[in-house]
Amino acid sequence: VYEHFQFFGFAPHNSTYRESVAMLSLASGLRYMGSMSISYPRQRIEEIIEFKRGFTHRAGEDEAPSVLEQLPQGWEILSLQELEKLAQPHLYRVVFIMFFKLALQVNMQITLIIIKRLQDTEENVSLVGIDIVGIVSIMSLLLSFGTELLDAC
Repeated sequence: VYEHFQFFGFAPHNSTYRESVAMLSLASGLRYMGSMSISYPRQRIEEIIEFKRGFTHRAGEDEAPSVLEQLPQGWEILSLQELEKLAQPHLYRVVFIMFFKLALQVNMQITLIIIKRLQDTEENVSLVGIDIVGIVSIMSLLLSFGTELLDAC
């Protein structure tokens, strides 16, 4: 599968099982699944910082080349990489829900309201009802935008 994506110019993103579950759950709308996707990386970051777990290297190449030993160097970059893994699914969720889905809905509502107003002005119909419906629909979309933003933060 990866070869086909690379053929078309896409670079596939390799992720862990934990990251895949977090992305799928947030994409399917399971908001509270985010607590599980936050707890493990947060604990891992705290362990890296507390125990200064840095890069690993092979210890004793002559005796046992498969033994890996933790170095104290590099714990800062490893904790930042875990922080990036922690933030990435939530950033994707905010971008897709907030800026694509809700922004397109608001644009669609405004466009439909403008079209309806143009039709009614040509027919000399009262515009009070359309204005109230338009305001209610836009306010409901802004309310859902606000709740999604509050939920994401």
